Amino acid sequence: MPADGWWTRYGGQLDAASGVIAFPRGALPPCRIPECMPCRERREMTCDKRLDVPEGMRKAALDFPSELPFEGDDPLPEDVTCELDKHPFGDHVALLRDLGNEFIVWVTWKADGLDADADDIKVQQRAVCKSESPSPDGEDLRCWLPEAHRGGHAWERYL
Repeated sequence: MPADGWWTRYGGQLDAASGVIAFPRGALPPCRIPECMPCRERREMTCDKRLDVPEGMRKAALDFPSELPFEGDDPLPEDVTCELDKHPFGDHVALLRDLGNEFIVWVTWKADGLDADADDIKVQQRAVCKSESPSPDGEDLRCWLPEAHRGGHAWERYL
């Protein structure tokens, strides 16, 4: 199986052993169905505030102990989008690094990422939300947002 394919332009990586293509959170390929109602609703319900993550914040995220290995000097995203539902106030939140032990390193910021002051940007380790979906097909989908997050659970976007 080739290492590159249609999935690479969307950030996907092929696991040659299993044949599974994995995408980073929030980087699914576009839907091929014109005017797909679930896809449109998902776009309309999520916050669209972005942040260029300062290098110092990415380095700070690497200081948290992790059970998961990583390769490279700085494997963290340089820019992120808030992963919460749309919200008129409060902090924006985006995943920087999964620690593999029910904790994730998050970057939070107050203003639109273009106007964010360095004092408003924080890197924090937080527990993962414990909510699981009542999936009709028996597959349990877990919320990957921080514990006690505002808005709906991540799995609600994909049922």
